[in-house]
Amino acid sequence: MLEENSKKVFRGPEIIELPKQKLEVNYTKEMIPQTYQVLIEKNAHKLNENAKNIEKIALTDTYTVESKVKEIFKELIRKRKFVFNKLFSLKKCNQQEVVTAFTGLLELSRRSKVITNQEEIFGDITVEKAKPKSKIS
Repeated sequence: MLEENSKKVFRGPEIIELPKQKLEVNYTKEMIPQTYQVLIEKNAHKLNENAKNIEKIALTDTYTVESKVKEIFKELIRKRKFVFNKLFSLKKCNQQEVVTAFTGLLELSRRSKVITNQEEIFGDITVEKAKPKSKIS
């Protein structure tokens, strides 16, 4: 019984015939440079597209936490206190720049270089330079 069922399920390998391609019979010396030229032109178009994509990537602005920390300190030199959300608003800066600046602000706060205050959730964040700790002799 088992043998009969397996014969019904397993039929054996199917024969698959691949389509036959017609090949050029007469190759000439002139055909090689022509074919090569066609390939070069096709690849040149692809290379130009890739170069444009790479250019777009290369022109993307990158922001470092260090550069944003410097920007925050420059603002603190000009003003005693400033509102972070106004200096780094999404109207003036892209999202990556704002996130990088906020990371810099968190680092400055963690190192006690600035004092931050936020009255309510999603409210403005005020930033001011921390007062230097006095040395006790």
